[in-house]
Amino acid sequence: MRFLLTVLIASLGLLSSAHAQSARKLTLQQAVQLAIDNNPDLQKIRQNVGLAKADYLRATGAFLPSVNAGIGWTYNNGSQYVSPVFPIQEIESRSYNWGLSANWNLFNGLSDWKGYEQSEYNLEIATNTFARSAQSTILDVTSNFLVVLQRMELLKIARENLVYQEEQLKKISEMTRLGSRPQIDLYNQQYLKSNAELDVINAEKNVAIGKSQLVSILALDPTQEYDIVVPDLGAGKETNYDLPSLIEAAFRQRPDLAASKLAIKSRQNAVWQAWTGYMPSLDLSWSWGANGVSPSVNKLSVGDQLTDLRSYRVSLNLSIPIFDRFQTNYFVHQATTNLRNAEYDLSSLERSIQVSVKQAYLDYLSYKKSYEVTQDQFKAASLLRETAQERYNLGAGTYVELANAVKDFTNAASLATQAKYQYEFQKKVLDFYIGSLKPEDYITIR
Repeated sequence: MRFLLTVLIASLGLLSSAHAQSARKLTLQQAVQLAIDNNPDLQKIRQNVGLAKADYLRATGAFLPSVNAGIGWTYNNGSQYVSPVFPIQEIESRSYNWGLSANWNLFNGLSDWKGYEQSEYNLEIATNTFARSAQSTILDVTSNFLVVLQRMELLKIARENLVYQEEQLKKISEMTRLGSRPQIDLYNQQYLKSNAELDVINAEKNVAIGKSQLVSILALDPTQEYDIVVPDLGAGKETNYDLPSLIEAAFRQRPDLAASKLAIKSRQNAVWQAWTGYMPSLDLSWSWGANGVSPSVNKLSVGDQLTDLRSYRVSLNLSIPIFDRFQTNYFVHQATTNLRNAEYDLSSLERSIQVSVKQAYLDYLSYKKSYEVTQDQFKAASLLRETAQERYNLGAGTYVELANAVKDFTNAASLATQAKYQYEFQKKVLDFYIGSLKPEDYITIR
């Protein structure tokens, strides 16, 4: 029997060791990086940044001439009128050509320049939009990560309470055996010990659910085991905030606000571009090449014709719009409407930032105070439990007094843990609303 117990304990130890080796460690930075890499919505926005870069290159190329090269061959075979004597004759010929051509717009009402500026603004808009979306992803991942940490700490509290209840059960069992305590105390302690076991089971379930939700967000393998690495939260570190400075920081740092301001500049350039439809355009064209025909009237070979009979042409074309069926009028109104809407969006966003920052700041103050109060409450409950335990051991206190003190201590520990993580998360929420969550602190933006 003793041999079987030894084998069983050794097997459990090996299984625990194998689990520890197979479990993958997961830090907050790794979790954020995985979310950035696997979030499909964020990947779409990243693609928009690449598209904006391509549009910027296209706008740069608008200042350069377009250059084309061509080569051609044509075969003709058919009837042709030659003379009254031989009115119809079968003719067969081959023609060849090559050439280079270029076209350069010299003036189009500065439409190309405004398009270039607009592409610069659009690239900055796309970059800021990605940065804000990355901040939102960081906040979401941090929230789920902290939920897992909170549940892990609550599980630790539940297990410590179970150990305490088991030790207390042993003590009370011995006291009742010696007759120093009534049997009812033993029954009550057995009940509390069973309750503590249920608390551990529920806490373990909550940790598993929290990890599963985090793994789902990160698009990881749900069959893999993960060990969550506890970061240095620094919940006790004092951080001084004041509302005016926070709002000022938000107006200075928020990427979405910067994108909204840039959108107005982009729309202003679009209005100018629409007005250029009323303006003339001036183009410079140049071409160079040669043609050859076989059979040739001048008896030259095709090769000689293509090398010796070269020609070039230069032309300057001025186009003045007179009537375009009100197309330009529509484009001007459309661009102006988009500009006004962008201004309305900016005004609305500025008001929203002020409201959201104020609300986050008030929540921060509330959670900070709750954290401080629950810490004091936990210290008091700890002293109360120690005192009640000593009184009970000496026979001066009742079991009900001790049970209530233990219950208050466990509740105080749980409340202190919840308040700590609420306080820490609210710091991140405040950082999010003022735009100080920096993706580069967590990830490498590719």
